[in-house]
Amino acid sequence: MLKILIVDDAESDRVSYVRYLQSDSERPYCIIEAETLEEGLELWRSQQPDVVLLDINLPDGDGLEFLEEIGIESPTNKLPVIMLTGEGDERIAVRAMKLGAMDYVVKGDVTAKSLLTFIAQVHENNLLLKQLRRSQLQQTVIASMALHIRRSHTFEDVSNTIVQEIRSFLVADRVIIYRFNPDMSGEIVAESVISPWDSSLNAQIEDTCFQGNLGGEYQKGKVFAAHDIYEANLTECHIQLLERFQVKANLVAPILLNGMNTLWGLLIVHQCDAPRQWHEEDIQLLQQLSIHLAISLYQAELYQNLESLNASLEEKVQERTQEIQLQAQMLEQINDAVISTAMDGTILTWNIGSEKLYGYESHEAIGQNISMLYLTEDLPLLQSSVLIPLLEKGTHEVELRNRTKSGNILYINLRLSLVRDEMENPIRVIGCSNDISDRKQAELELRRSEGRFRQLFESDVVGTLSADLQGQITDANDLFLDMLGYTRQELESGLIRWNEITPPEYVAADFYAMSHLLEYGTITPWEKQYSRKDGSRVSVLIGAVLLTDSDDQTICIAVDISDRKRAEQKLQQLNQELETKVAERTQELAQVNSLQSAILGSTSYSIISTDLNGIIQTCNPSVERMLGYSPSELIGNTPEIIHDRQEVIDRAAELTEELKQDIPVGFEVFIAKSRRNLVNEQEWTYIRKDGSRFPVSLSVTALKDDNDQIIGFLGIANDISDRKEAEIALIESETKFRRLVEGINDLIWSTDKNGAFSYLSPQFQTLFGLEVNEWIGKKFTDLVHPDDLDGLISAYKQSIRSQQKTSNIEFRHLHQNGDYIWVSINTTPIINSEGIVIGGHGILADISDRKVTEAALRASDQRWQFALERAGDGIFDWNGMFKLMKFSTPSNGKVSWGMQTMKSRINLSHGKILSIPTISPNATQMSTNTSIMKHSSTKPNIGCVVKMVAINGF
Repeated sequence: MLKILIVDDAESDRVSYVRYLQSDSERPYCIIEAETLEEGLELWRSQQPDVVLLDINLPDGDGLEFLEEIGIESPTNKLPVIMLTGEGDERIAVRAMKLGAMDYVVKGDVTAKSLLTFIAQVHENNLLLKQLRRSQLQQTVIASMALHIRRSHTFEDVSNTIVQEIRSFLVADRVIIYRFNPDMSGEIVAESVISPWDSSLNAQIEDTCFQGNLGGEYQKGKVFAAHDIYEANLTECHIQLLERFQVKANLVAPILLNGMNTLWGLLIVHQCDAPRQWHEEDIQLLQQLSIHLAISLYQAELYQNLESLNASLEEKVQERTQEIQLQAQMLEQINDAVISTAMDGTILTWNIGSEKLYGYESHEAIGQNISMLYLTEDLPLLQSSVLIPLLEKGTHEVELRNRTKSGNILYINLRLSLVRDEMENPIRVIGCSNDISDRKQAELELRRSEGRFRQLFESDVVGTLSADLQGQITDANDLFLDMLGYTRQELESGLIRWNEITPPEYVAADFYAMSHLLEYGTITPWEKQYSRKDGSRVSVLIGAVLLTDSDDQTICIAVDISDRKRAEQKLQQLNQELETKVAERTQELAQVNSLQSAILGSTSYSIISTDLNGIIQTCNPSVERMLGYSPSELIGNTPEIIHDRQEVIDRAAELTEELKQDIPVGFEVFIAKSRRNLVNEQEWTYIRKDGSRFPVSLSVTALKDDNDQIIGFLGIANDISDRKEAEIALIESETKFRRLVEGINDLIWSTDKNGAFSYLSPQFQTLFGLEVNEWIGKKFTDLVHPDDLDGLISAYKQSIRSQQKTSNIEFRHLHQNGDYIWVSINTTPIINSEGIVIGGHGILADISDRKVTEAALRASDQRWQFALERAGDGIFDWNGMFKLMKFSTPSNGKVSWGMQTMKSRINLSHGKILSIPTISPNATQMSTNTSIMKHSSTKPNIGCVVKMVAINGF
């Protein structure tokens, strides 16, 4: 019987439609009527009609609203609705069809036959749509179950999902999975049931019918469907069993294993509220899902077997895993890069140390060729310097350059081991690399420092010499030798001794200097004189430093201050004291940690592992080399045996303060930070077996199992004695250099090849009031007086081009207050190992006072010349040797002799006047000589009367 809903506010139209329907003799109808949109929607939801006749115009809305409402609730986009429209409403009808209506008719064209035909077509189409949707849903359920079976490893999980899905899809009251026992009794192992029906899960069932015929037709794969158990020709015992579970209709499919031969159980659907007509698609669904259940059972059995096999394998590898776990953790904690490669260079393994050293993560490096770490120009060397020695010896150690991911170049120490197979064929290379760039840089800086010192020593900026305290000069530069008039051959023959060329009056000062040097290592520069080879003396300002690693070897700087001394003696105004400073930078030692050896056994680190209580479990061979203890002497003890007790006590107090928690003295001091996942790397003092002590850098990490639980601790220590000594040496070197530079008054400077300052001594601020830091990197030309700039630049460029020094270049230098100061500069080019000039250095001295004195002399000379030219009397000027230097213009006018004639004729140096035509023959020649010679040595002014003859003879 079809259920028809008529929604139309015209009663006459509804009566007509009812009459047309009742005229159908082949099919009965259940007719429901509604006059409004709201009433029609309510009947649609409550009665669920098979077909709806819907008027387009209703009192409280239109038919389109009805379609929109029920379209939201419908699972399909087609609705069993026939629209009733008026003439000319075709556009509205089209909209209705788009909203899901299956057909429409014009009210005026409706007849009994056409109406019944439309209803039959709509009903048939609706049934087809429902069947199609049900088929699609059924295939979805089957596919979902198949996917779930593939993803699940347990039959319990699969069976629970299947009964839920089947009950939901078939809208049944109960779905169960029944499993047979060997005696054909059984148990319900999975169930999905809705209220109010009783649950039957885990129920034990004794069915004599099954036990009698071993499953009967189910054994052959037959599916049984009972629409009504009382009409299905079942035995009385079977009906009673079904009544026990409130069953009115059921559907049963067998679950067969082993190629359809073994009846494992049954997949059963129960309808409990009433009998039910089972459709063919229901039977097919249950049959297909029973096959999937069988597959799930087979899969579960396979998985169980695999689990058993895996458990067996796990048991076999567990011991090996535990053995290598400690080694793996120890390997990962080492800072060295440990890399293994195939013989063709393909990277096979890459540890954390490699990631830290090179910057590549393991997934970026593994599979790449090891050549990616090398510079292109170094690749040809790998064959000769690495591979060939490795293949010959099996192990090899070499220092190489590598390139990091960021492009930085670093130096490494590479230790290689060759791995062979059982046939002794090489199959793999294991390499252990550690960064020695700091050591290489320290060596480079040391060479540069020595080079700079040697350049300065050999330059002609100042006199430099090496001497011992016994008086022997062991080395000197050319300027010092020129200063004294000796040759280098005489120096190398040992003929120059500073105590022998020192005048007696300076011996006491030299002895004071020696005692001061022995006590303090350096001394403020002092002035003295040396006797030259020719017997003359040279005044010098000398400074000295006692070498750190020697008791009597010194480095001295000698600056020739003879010019200044002569200027002081001549003018008695210059008090400028010339002191000398030489830039010397000695060793900068930064020894890196001793080279690490191969993995674990050959590493230079001492590696000790303990249990949770601090008892030493293992130690590598480096421990014995470092501490003198054999493994048997350490294993079973705690690390406190190799530590200073007082140091442990002090560290416990420090940790208590740092961690805000009481840290007891003992093993907890070493592992407190590691236990809290904090970085734990400190310097400690180790005590060897013989009682000697040495500093180490100790890193302690926690060892953890697969569950991230701490099972012990690992300590890796590195002897840092060399580094400590290097740090001390570097500090001493810097101190010595600073004392030298800061001990003189002149400015020591250096520039790069472009003339930009690269170094300025502290005197830069003292002389010019300018900050050193502000002028490093700036060009010196910015400080030169514009009028002096061209000449200075020309001299500087000439020095660079000729690679020769320039001396005593004078120019005006800017002061912070805006004034300019006269200075004198000596410049020496800096030449690298390839003979290329890379800059210049030298000494700059303040000559302002000297310039003032020279200006005063020029002014005095100009005043004297003016007096001669303006004097009314004849004035003559003799020098200290009684040689005529000048005479006044009136004097020449009186005698009419030229200057050259007068100079050649008058000479008082021998106590007499030569034949002078200007002196009257009647004059007494001896009286003139006697008068001048007699009084010139005792009186500043002398007088005598001399008759002079003019050029005309009168």
